[in-house]
Amino acid sequence: MANTPSPIPFAERLRDLAAEAGFSQAKLAAKTPFSRSTINRLFKGRPPTTEHLKALSAAFDINVDELADGTEAVDVVAEAKLAPSQEEHRQALEEAAKAKSEVLVLREQLEAEQELRAELNRKLSEAERKTSLALEEFEAAKESLAQAREHQAVTKGQMTELRAERDKWVTTALGQQGHIAGLERVRAKLTTDIAAVTAECQRLQRLNSNLAHLYQTAESGRRSSKTKHRKALAQADTHANIGFGAAAITGLLGFALAAAVLE
Repeated sequence: MANTPSPIPFAERLRDLAAEAGFSQAKLAAKTPFSRSTINRLFKGRPPTTEHLKALSAAFDINVDELADGTEAVDVVAEAKLAPSQEEHRQALEEAAKAKSEVLVLREQLEAEQELRAELNRKLSEAERKTSLALEEFEAAKESLAQAREHQAVTKGQMTELRAERDKWVTTALGQQGHIAGLERVRAKLTTDIAAVTAECQRLQRLNSNLAHLYQTAESGRRSSKTKHRKALAQADTHANIGFGAAAITGLLGFALAAAVLE
C-alpha cells in the first residue's frame, strides 16, 4: 500500500502563493477584509478559518479547494462543507426569525380574523333578530291594514246610507219648500180677497148707515105716504140681504185662511 504524503503547513502554501502573485502582506490585506496583522499571523502558521480561506481564495483568484490542497487546511474545508458556515448560520437564523415573524403575523391575522368572524356572527345574529322584529311588525302592519280596509268598507257603507238619507231629506225639504211657496200664494190670494171683502164690508157699513137713515126717514114719512113707505121698506130689505151676504162671505174666507195656515 502506498504511503499518503503528509500535508504541508498552510502558512507555507500561503507564502508560496503570495510570492507567485507578487503580493506583500500589506497588498494581500488590502485585497481581503482582514488586517495586516491577521495576514501576518497566517503567514506565521495560524490555522485558517473558513472565512480566511474564502477571502484568500478570492484574492488569489482560485477556489477554496485549490488553496487548501495538500495542506492542513483541507480538514477545515471538509468541515466547512459538512457544517454550515457562520454566514449560512446567520442566514438560517435570519430566515428562522423571519419565519417566526411571519408566523406571529399570521397568528395575529388569524386572531384578527377570528375576532372579525365573531363580530360578523354577532352582527348577523343582531341582523336576524332585527329581521325577525321587522317581520313581526310587518305582519302587525298587514293586520292593521286589513282592519283599516274593513273599517273603510263599513264607513263607506255608512256614508252611502247617510248620503241616501241626506238626499231623502233634501227631496223632502224641496217638497216642503214647494208646499210653503203654494201656501204663500194662497195666503197672498186670501189677503187680497180679505182686503176686497173688507172694502166691501166698509161699503156695506156705509149702506147700513144709509139704511138706518132711510128707516128714520120712512118712519117719519109713513103717515104722509104709504107708497113711499113701501118703497123704503123694499129698499131696506134689499140692503139688509146684501149685508147678510157680505158677512157670510167674510166668515167663509176666515175659515179657509185658518185651514190653509194649519196645513
